[in-house]
Amino acid sequence: VTGTIVGVRGRVLENGEFRVAEVCFAGLAENYDGSERLQGAMDVDAGDGASDKKYVAIVAGFGCGASQEGDSGSAMLALQLMMDTCSGILGTEATQRLASGITRVVIAGGLLAAKAAHLTQPTSYALIKEQAQALDPLQDLDAMLSELCETVDVDVMPGVADPTNYSLPQQPLHRCLLPQSSSLSTFSRCTNPHAFEVDGVHFLGTSGQNVDDIMMYSTYDSPAEILERMLFWRHLIPTAPDSLSTYPFVDEDPFVLDKTPDVLFAGGCGERVETRLVASDGVRCRVVSVPEFSKRKVLVLVDVTSKDLDVQTIAFD
Repeated sequence: VTGTIVGVRGRVLENGEFRVAEVCFAGLAENYDGSERLQGAMDVDAGDGASDKKYVAIVAGFGCGASQEGDSGSAMLALQLMMDTCSGILGTEATQRLASGITRVVIAGGLLAAKAAHLTQPTSYALIKEQAQALDPLQDLDAMLSELCETVDVDVMPGVADPTNYSLPQQPLHRCLLPQSSSLSTFSRCTNPHAFEVDGVHFLGTSGQNVDDIMMYSTYDSPAEILERMLFWRHLIPTAPDSLSTYPFVDEDPFVLDKTPDVLFAGGCGERVETRLVASDGVRCRVVSVPEFSKRKVLVLVDVTSKDLDVQTIAFD
């Protein structure tokens, strides 16, 4: 993958070519406070109370404002069901037990469908009408998010088609786009990439542009495998700025992974939920790829109280 820094060992042949015998990557950086967190998780696992479980819910790719043809109506219904489930209003007894442990909902980009994001500066009356129509789905989503924020903390990250700057790191959505939700203390407009901490568990994630770009220009076909390789490369966006636009930083590269997070996730990529536990020399990280909700209608829950940061899913199809 372009942009990856490697060390190679080999020998120079008589014709001047260099024959590579071994390739070495940087390897996993140390965790932030892994030993303390893992010991705490073992202590929690020793109990058998389901009420002690705490989850971070991750979802991506709502695709609001897509064409009215097809199953857009069922997609909006599934979205409302997901919101109500996270609020603890709907679901079976088992689902409600899971929902009662959700401490934060992270929306990893993709609020708007790519064809719906006509939010550039209008130059004619027709474009003004298009812009107004593009804002309609945001207003509906704002109403749903404000209801969700009454019961749980919500983080919203921008995605590739959302109305913010295109180059990474993407800045938070303007508060005027989601006025009802932005007025609540439980609602956070976040950057992409987004890093946060819940009960000593460090999360780092993107809206999926870095994973999609690598899949486009390499033979990798598994988002979870790409996330794992990023940990060993110690870089979150190795293909930037060659094939993925980023801000031109001069003195340092903010995408270098000096520390390994406990959870590394990417939203809106892949055809299904993929996860694996990466471990090497005492360093551990749970990687999770989350598909678009508009296509797969699935919510991902990461158990921050379990030793291995176990992942569960709730489907709404």
